[in-house]
Amino acid sequence: MSILARVRGIYTTAITKILRDEGIEITQPTEPIIERFKIKNPIFLPPSVTIKDRDDKKGIVIIGEPKATDKIVSILESKLSHLILKEFKPNLYSIYKGRVVDFKNNTALVDIGEIKGRLLPEHSIRVRPGEEVLVCVLKPSLKGEPLLSLNPVITGKYMRFTKGARISFSKFIDMKKREELLEITSLLKINGWGIRWRSSANYADIESILSDYESIKKSIKKIKESMNKLDAPSLLYEGEKIVEVVLPLESKEKLDEIRRYVVPTAPHHHHIKSIVHRKLQGVIEFVEYTVEKSPTILNNISSLCLSFFLKEILGRKKSVEIIQENVDKGEIIIRGTIQEIDYDKNIVVVKRSIKGRGVYDGLGIKKEIGDYAVTYVQLYRPYILHAYYSSSSMLKGIYININTPVEMHSEGRLWCVDLKVDVVCTYNRGAKIIDMNELNELVKKGTISEAFSHKVLSLAEHLKEILDSAEGIDKI
Repeated sequence: MSILARVRGIYTTAITKILRDEGIEITQPTEPIIERFKIKNPIFLPPSVTIKDRDDKKGIVIIGEPKATDKIVSILESKLSHLILKEFKPNLYSIYKGRVVDFKNNTALVDIGEIKGRLLPEHSIRVRPGEEVLVCVLKPSLKGEPLLSLNPVITGKYMRFTKGARISFSKFIDMKKREELLEITSLLKINGWGIRWRSSANYADIESILSDYESIKKSIKKIKESMNKLDAPSLLYEGEKIVEVVLPLESKEKLDEIRRYVVPTAPHHHHIKSIVHRKLQGVIEFVEYTVEKSPTILNNISSLCLSFFLKEILGRKKSVEIIQENVDKGEIIIRGTIQEIDYDKNIVVVKRSIKGRGVYDGLGIKKEIGDYAVTYVQLYRPYILHAYYSSSSMLKGIYININTPVEMHSEGRLWCVDLKVDVVCTYNRGAKIIDMNELNELVKKGTISEAFSHKVLSLAEHLKEILDSAEGIDKI
């Protein structure tokens, strides 16, 4: 299978290097990539798969033909350690013959075979229980019900057909090309359909566009025939697969190493580039210019970089937010007052008041008025320690979150991914590891590798031993 990959974002150089070494051809390369890899005859054909930054730049999103997407994921897994994979299901714009099975909060639930999806509220009023309907996946889900529509979307290489008469363009298509595409649109017979021109249309000639148009028409015909022939639930048209790849610190450091084969790269390049802080981007560019002129300086500035950047994002702050991303969905944000920052060891000590009633999760100890927690966070360390105290400053218990190494996120914010397993300790019960079954589920789902899970459990055992030892919390 021949794969064409389009790569964009802060990881472009390193990922391009990985893919080219594995025989994957890069399409629509940017000027820096053409220059860095000395590509003599760049190609600008539509990609089989696109790799781009996720919104917060702490990872990438891979979207494209299902087999091509799987291949890219497999290559990255073989080259980078500790990846966290989030596969969204079903594939985007897949079309199904489904059956309405229930209504929940005035929203129709449609059985599409592999899962039940939620129909758009405005479409739910048009169906009834037991009815067979043609539905399109508008928003795949990581966990829960995907969002469905009664309006199909048919994806080609250069355009998408959507129900309605609207014509729209990718923001990457220039004005001159848009005028040309509008003229072409007027020639096409698209009764009842609208067109969304994709970014690849920027490079397409009219012959290629017309060929794509004919291919989409054939797909529409085939979908109609399958709708009449197949029983519900059935897949009628396969859409694009989406996999989000979270890149923990170890992966970013490996990408730094790979990037150095291509171009001078500063210490912690990808970590720093992933921080949402405009000033720091200019600093990293200056550091890389310095490294290019004097490569021997690389090791000397490594530790200085972290301290400098930590001061930039927390130095003038009285409080901090620690974002613990959930591998399934969402995030937990821990907010507290900064008590101390050790810039030599990159340690942040945070205090927060405990509110609410009940018991502490995992510790089984009652929450009381005046309780507070002291949280110890060390940059690049794969766990966060929370010590819970009574109003009289008596230690009640210790809770250690095991996560990906803590990174800087943005001004006043730190970030990590919660890896489910925790270590808890109280004086009367000793230390124990909790939630190991949730870690095993991540391995079963393919979210993390078995090797990664073994490393997590090994760390948990090590921390448990320390808590049970005489040194206890001081050693951690």
